Amino acid sequence: MTMRRAVGFAALLVSVLPVAALLARQQLPPVTKPARIESRMPPGFLAKADEILTSAYSIGGPGAAAIITKDGRPVYRRATGLADLEFSTMLEPDMVFRIGSVTKQFTAAAVLLLADRGALNLDDDITKYVPDFDTGTRHVTIEHLLTHTSGIRNYTDVPAWRPTWGQDLTPAQLVAFVKPEPFEFEPGSKWAYSNTGYILLGMIIEKASGMPYAEFMRKEVLLPLGLSRTMYDDPMKILPRRARGYVRVNGEYANAPYLSMTHPFAAGALVSTVDDLARWDAALTAHRLLKPESLARMFVPYRLQSGESAGYAMGWAISSYEGHALAEHGGGIPGFTCHVVRFADDKLYVAVLSNDTSGVATRTAHLLAALAVGRPFTNPPEVTLSSTTLDSFAGRYAKGDDVVTVSRAGNRLKAEFGDSMVELAASSGTAFYEPGGPMRVTFSTDVPGGAKEMTVGGWGDRRTFVRR
Repeated sequence: MTMRRAVGFAALLVSVLPVAALLARQQLPPVTKPARIESRMPPGFLAKADEILTSAYSIGGPGAAAIITKDGRPVYRRATGLADLEFSTMLEPDMVFRIGSVTKQFTAAAVLLLADRGALNLDDDITKYVPDFDTGTRHVTIEHLLTHTSGIRNYTDVPAWRPTWGQDLTPAQLVAFVKPEPFEFEPGSKWAYSNTGYILLGMIIEKASGMPYAEFMRKEVLLPLGLSRTMYDDPMKILPRRARGYVRVNGEYANAPYLSMTHPFAAGALVSTVDDLARWDAALTAHRLLKPESLARMFVPYRLQSGESAGYAMGWAISSYEGHALAEHGGGIPGFTCHVVRFADDKLYVAVLSNDTSGVATRTAHLLAALAVGRPFTNPPEVTLSSTTLDSFAGRYAKGDDVVTVSRAGNRLKAEFGDSMVELAASSGTAFYEPGGPMRVTFSTDVPGGAKEMTVGGWGDRRTFVRR
């Protein structure tokens, strides 16, 4: 997440006419006729994609827009649900959403672009550009910030930050929330998601380019690629086709709470459309922004000092699904969630943008991506286990700093991963699955009293958590 004052938005109007012809040449090709799509995609693809999207969102509530591209051409593009609950305005695929932390891949690309131009080096110490940030004796590099391996605490986790949502703050004021906080670990030794790192990257972009972050993104990244509907959000600006964001309060939808858009800054301040995100992927693939070696580096996960992969590159989480290498990232900001998936070797791209904060966007993107790559999720037969057996799996399981809490919920289990909860149905005495979703969980029972470990897979790399 996170954002800052939208500097340079008034200047946006000045440069529209000179680039109009350029933008017209960079429109996505139309969705291919259904018969042609079915010949290139798995059988029944369109109907199954519709079922996934429409079953995820109620037509009378907030919804989502989705796009799938194959070989750079859209093969699926649809929206469902409402853009505005008060006026019952239906969502349409070209509408604008806040994209939260998907902004990070744009910020990462901007840093790599400056590196290509010789304006900075990824090995530079961050104090070269932000001298007021005290790193002690630690060598914190730009690459550490890009890969969430700096050890700098996430300012959005600091309790003092939440009461300031309505205030306009500078990047320096945001970073000040963590200045009294100790480093969580030595740079490069571990991985921990840090919005603070991307606030600092925005400050570095400003120092290295001599331009405000929003202006640099607009002039040097977005408009040259024809991304005319992607911009640093300004809630005061009249933005045609803007979807409104919603949250649930006591089981009912409510307007999202106000967050000054000075807060997300380079970590989460952009708005976009599914069409622009598809153009973004096509532009990256075609090397229209970055040198080939820089683009390749963007998708290489950071190697920790232990030699273990961090599973995260530069604005992208890196893993695999059914033997297909994938890069993905989610975004969450009050009123909106989104998720993008990129199967580079398969030339497949999926984006789901939602004005609902339930987190369904991630699951929907995974289901659509699995369908598009020809490996759809299917539910195994459910079996019924006794309460005693289900209770034996309950407990807290940990892998490093990540903790999963498992408990019984009727004749099933529920697993809580931070703020998200997944219901698990049994397929055997030790194996469970997420009904209609990707997650697969297996418990070991090699010790008296029940499970000792839980292995989580189904999407991305398998991870094993040990019960405390």
